[in-house]
Amino acid sequence: MPNELILGPIRVEHLTVDAALKQLDEALEKDSPKRVAFCNAHCVSQALFDPTYRAALSRMLLFNDGVALDIASRLITGKPFPANLNGTDFIPAFLAKSKHSLRIALLGGKPGVAHRAAKSLAARYPRHQVVFVRNGYFSAEQEREIVALIAKEAPDVLLVAMGNPLQELFMHRNAQALNCKLVFGVGALLDFLSESMPRAPFWMRKARLEWLFRLKNEPRRLMARYTVGAITFAWAVLVFRIKATLDSP
Repeated sequence: MPNELILGPIRVEHLTVDAALKQLDEALEKDSPKRVAFCNAHCVSQALFDPTYRAALSRMLLFNDGVALDIASRLITGKPFPANLNGTDFIPAFLAKSKHSLRIALLGGKPGVAHRAAKSLAARYPRHQVVFVRNGYFSAEQEREIVALIAKEAPDVLLVAMGNPLQELFMHRNAQALNCKLVFGVGALLDFLSESMPRAPFWMRKARLEWLFRLKNEPRRLMARYTVGAITFAWAVLVFRIKATLDSP
């Protein structure tokens, strides 16, 4: 059986948490830059209709995020993912368990959010250093200046919190110019770290129902994602499932 979920050019690796952490630590040691996206159903649905976004994801290390990807993996590969590698839980695990003391840059969120998140990171992980902080509201003209400021700091890790697909497109567009070893698209992580947004209760996270909690709290922003987007994703999985069946010997 394959060790990855293949959806056209999008390839999501089957990894345990420890295997993913090891891969990232090795990238730091070998000075092998990586761009990491946490791929969920929304990412796949958007990539189907946006060739630029699809190309961006195809050039990134993709970790699986959410129950929909797990269902897709069962249907297409015959096995589930070993773990749910969503960024909200994985990034704190990476910062806690990495063998390296890291220089971190934060980019994204509403004004004030990234600065509060930086304080939270400093309190939780004192061996790391936050060297750059900037909110995610800037014009296309300002982007080059911001990228240059990040590159000047040369952080080990950049966390980009702009939501899909903006964060991955930013990462793809500025891949060479950012001068970072590891760049992650982290969605709402800075909102959670800064306590600007509550997380679902532990029992809902354990039951893989965090999406329902978020929908309740942000219905206007997320309704389309969990209705039209879900239908689009299901259709895509069906197409790829049929293709996988036809291609099998």
